[in-house]
Amino acid sequence: MGCTPSADKVHAGSSTRVAPSAAAHAGPREPVGTCQVQIPVGAREGQTLQVQAPTGVRLQFQIPQGVSGGSIIAVQYPLSSESEAAAASRHTGVVEANFLPKYWTNVVYANLAAFDELCYVAQEHENHFQELLNGTYKAKATQDRPCPHGSCPKRPGGCKCVQPDGDPGLPTGYRVRRVVRVEDSEMWGRYISRRKKVKQLRSNQAACVFADAVQTNELANKYPNTFEPLASDLNEVYLWHGTSVRVALSIAQEDFRLDTAGRNVGTMYGRGIYLAENSTKADEYAKDDPGGFYDGVFAMLLCRVCLGKFFYTTERNEDAIKSYESGEFDSTCGDRAKSVGTFREFVVYDSDQLYPEYVILYQRCHKGDETAAPTEDAIEVKPDQIAALPFQLQLPVYWGNAHLNPEIVDFHGKYETTAGAKAVLQRLVEASCPRSSLKVVDAAWRIENAGKWCNYNRAKSWLRDKLEAGKINRFRPVDALDGSHRGSGTRLANWVPGEPITTSNVDDELNEALLWHVTTAEVAEGQAHELHRVAEVLGTGFYFVNGLKGTEAYVLLCRVLCGDVFQNRILEDNEAVDKAEACGSNAVLVAGSPTTVVVWDPDQIYPEFVVKLTNKSVKKTRHEQQQPQQQQPASQQQQQQQQQQQLQPPLQQQQSKTSQHSCTSATSSKSRTMLVQIPPGARPGAAIQAATPDGYKVQAVIPAGMQPGQQLRVAY
Repeated sequence: MGCTPSADKVHAGSSTRVAPSAAAHAGPREPVGTCQVQIPVGAREGQTLQVQAPTGVRLQFQIPQGVSGGSIIAVQYPLSSESEAAAASRHTGVVEANFLPKYWTNVVYANLAAFDELCYVAQEHENHFQELLNGTYKAKATQDRPCPHGSCPKRPGGCKCVQPDGDPGLPTGYRVRRVVRVEDSEMWGRYISRRKKVKQLRSNQAACVFADAVQTNELANKYPNTFEPLASDLNEVYLWHGTSVRVALSIAQEDFRLDTAGRNVGTMYGRGIYLAENSTKADEYAKDDPGGFYDGVFAMLLCRVCLGKFFYTTERNEDAIKSYESGEFDSTCGDRAKSVGTFREFVVYDSDQLYPEYVILYQRCHKGDETAAPTEDAIEVKPDQIAALPFQLQLPVYWGNAHLNPEIVDFHGKYETTAGAKAVLQRLVEASCPRSSLKVVDAAWRIENAGKWCNYNRAKSWLRDKLEAGKINRFRPVDALDGSHRGSGTRLANWVPGEPITTSNVDDELNEALLWHVTTAEVAEGQAHELHRVAEVLGTGFYFVNGLKGTEAYVLLCRVLCGDVFQNRILEDNEAVDKAEACGSNAVLVAGSPTTVVVWDPDQIYPEFVVKLTNKSVKKTRHEQQQPQQQQPASQQQQQQQQQQQLQPPLQQQQSKTSQHSCTSATSSKSRTMLVQIPPGARPGAAIQAATPDGYKVQAVIPAGMQPGQQLRVAY
């Protein structure tokens, strides 16, 4: 469920505004509930907040124009059952709204229901995590660091192999390979609810303070656009939790499980979730995947934790959990740094008392390594290095099965996309359609198929072997697939990092591209992952295009490995595929509007998204179809126009007069938007330039209050 606030109804003599849900207008008979919501102090219009409705469902909404912190608005939300309606009718009083982290990708999309997404952190921000790893490193080992050779028994201080002079010795540091952010509105809501409860329990008690500040906090507080400000009065901190990559991704998607806590490393302070302020301590529990995809790659979760009133001890105490169970304390701090000179450990006993916000994938560095851990003076990633650095997960980061090993676990499913992913697909459709025939993404699904993905990646390996055999770095680039052709926005080359759909693993060296495959309702709603060869104008194969005509009802967005491309001059040549195969090519391409691509090996294709389209001009709700549009008062129209002007910064089209006239008229009736990341050093009032998915250059003025690293929605 979701709600869309609006300030279109203001009660005279009252500060209360009604924010009707968009879902409430889906039909005249659909019931809605209303709850009074208090806006947090310091909140600003346009920010995304979360509130728990009387039905228990958490809703996301944006603060309407003119509403400030401390105000109360009435939020309407749809009711899907009689029990929800009964719960709504019994509710009285005011509900307090909560902030969602402003830097999350999903908070920029309006009309949001619940979302649960993993997304890559932009590479230019990875240095924040490298600095955190470096700053919390401590050259110590404990008995919990396993022997790297598996031959030594456990002993205090660690075995000889993990000592500074051992083989391979204690890691001298850690190098970030990739960072994944966890954006789960439901998990975040549970954490905020638990944090509120801790605050209520300790409201009349003296503050519990650490004698030595938690090391991660000072560094995290330096980067408010990466780490949401912490509630220091509740001892809220960021802490590490070491594990394997697959387990870390599983926790990120499903939360911690207390029933498995301590299974592998014991329970020094009772069964709970153990965390550390030092990266070295967390690394003792991290594991790689010897011989597998994550061989040499380890993982830590960076968790936001509300410690509240903590039970402090310097000794081993398995009964520490009883202090939590009695209600006297909220967590445990085991200070082994003070008693034996090792590390402090922190334990919580409720999985809702922490939020695993980041998964850090890293490699260990040892003395003598060619690639040492970056120092504090050399952790900045330079722009010209970014393209060569990304490490990819084995599966797309936004897949629900991203934590699984597709070589071992056979899975297949078709999953409805989130609002954010659907918005990305909409922009992609608009970049691929003629302006006169724009389509709307009515529904979209993501295909996750283990066998198909493995076959596709084996085809990638085969093409790389072909490159190596030819002693070349990449296949000859194809102009008809680059950013100068309409529809080639499917390459997503200019899209902001961190989008709900990412193509950071699209391999230009292999001429890999995202292309459309026009299909039928029967295929789209059935076995969409199994495409079939057809005999058409270029011969027998699988046909794709990089643009749409605007007449399609169902399309598949597919990853296609073009490899060594045979470029044909004419579209009607039924021997083109045979000629291409005979000369050892991997695909046939005919440039045009749109460009057509044919491949004949099914392993060169991964159909990832099923998209149902409808005509933009006839996309109406039942309510709009049944009731005539009413003329709004002039004052209200002016208010809405002012709101749109505030939310959409002024643009200056960089194109010819003819193109400019066409774009202006289209924008006025059918405005499109994209996300632009504000570059380092940019300040409010400065103009920045970006390329639209269909190749135009636009400029936008940075609004007041926005900072480098934040994402600005730009209309064009």
